[in-house]
Amino acid sequence: SQQHKVMQDIVSRELYKEQFDAIQECFRNIGFTEEEVTSVYRILSGILNTGNIEFAAITSQHQTDKSEVP
Repeated sequence: SQQHKVMQDIVSRELYKEQFDAIQECFRNIGFTEEEVTSVYRILSGILNTGNIEFAAITSQHQTDKSEVP
């Protein structure tokens, strides 16, 4: 049912928040500054977004292998 799905989402959200808070605490314990933690998340975001890029093969007049982002 829809109500069951909503409850699952709430439980999942709480679990993810607890895990995120634990990761944040680990960063603090290791000695990362807030700026360093932000940099880690920016780099991770870039890596994850790069994984979503699709490439397509294209032909060129020089017969070299090339690709483009469609």
